[in-house]
Amino acid sequence: MSDIPSVGDLIPNYEVLDGEKIPIAKIFNLPITILGWRIAPSTKKKGTDCLTLQFVRDGENDKHVVFTGSDVLMDQLREIEKALDERGLPHKFKCRIVKLSDYYKFIPET
Repeated sequence: MSDIPSVGDLIPNYEVLDGEKIPIAKIFNLPITILGWRIAPSTKKKGTDCLTLQFVRDGENDKHVVFTGSDVLMDQLREIEKALDERGLPHKFKCRIVKLSDYYKFIPET
């Protein structure tokens, strides 16, 4: 039986992103801390990706999640992930999400 791998060996970075689901519009311009994310094929729209973001609002402990198909946020997260990896930092960061015209964007927390 020792040749049977553990689930941790097969998907070691898989983390459940739990929390209360809220619409992304409810957190626009608010300071938040991103705790985790996942980019995966969308179950709603074939041929596209869906971003799941887990976060807490500043001053709160309750976890929340949002789902979005925002390409800009996904592109930013890929760059953020590289920067965090290069620095050996955990995959968490503080930010705000803003809606600019017809897209969403991470901006620094002020």
